Amino acid sequence: MAKTFTCKVITPEGVLLERAAVSVQFPAHDGLVGILADHAAMITLVGQGGLMLLDDQDRVVFTQVTGGFAEVRQNVLTVLADQATAPVERSAEARARLLEEARQELAQGRGKKPPAEAPAPPVSESA
Repeated sequence: MAKTFTCKVITPEGVLLERAAVSVQFPAHDGLVGILADHAAMITLVGQGGLMLLDDQDRVVFTQVTGGFAEVRQNVLTVLADQATAPVERSAEARARLLEEARQELAQGRGKKPPAEAPAPPVSESA
């Protein structure tokens, strides 16, 4: 079993998410940050984008965060976000089903011709 740590996402309205995680990825001010158990202590500014949590049951939880800061300390990741959306959870089966549906849509679209492009305007040769 994979080692876990606690992830908390807190907004001014209250605790949005608190659960055990195997890994968490979130946007920092200067790029994406990935956190695993036993991560070194750190503090960083939170950017804008998707936070993805993977738990030990292979479920993924997504939320969008904007601003604030994050701290990792003693196997606890605390994200204090200025704003965050309601979390959406997807099981491994649901993710596989969505992936298969997307693959089928792409396969069906392969036989279609791209839309015709408008002809390029004539180039004038003025001296």
